[in-house]
Amino acid sequence: MWRTTPGNCYEDALMTFCHIRRDDDPLTDSIDLCSTKLVHGFPCLQRAVGGHDEGAKYGHAWLEFTIKEQPFCLMLPGREVIEKADFYAMGRIDPAECRTYSYGEAVAKAAETELFGSWHEIEEDAAFIAEDECGDIVEDRN
Repeated sequence: MWRTTPGNCYEDALMTFCHIRRDDDPLTDSIDLCSTKLVHGFPCLQRAVGGHDEGAKYGHAWLEFTIKEQPFCLMLPGREVIEKADFYAMGRIDPAECRTYSYGEAVAKAAETELFGSWHEIEEDAAFIAEDECGDIVEDRN
């Protein structure tokens, strides 16, 4: 199984995207692989973290797909599957600020930029925060 370390969502999302396209991943039994997209967006912090106020936006990556024609998100780290509407509501995510990538687009962007993400214009006030398992800040790139 691919590692999913807090603070590495862009890498984790791309590597998980690659991994689920193989037959040995348990997710491939239930999801529609053709509907699967890599998403970069800006959820809002649910609590104050590292000098950033509750509600501040931060860069994040996740996967979206359908199961029996219902939209879901794969939260990373941890590989928790949650209904898309609930995920967007919980993170107060504005769909207009999200960018979706097919498997081919994601792999091409990673190769072109030599980055796991984000590949679209970043909002200046978005926080880029990595926390350890205890919720302590280990990196703040803003």
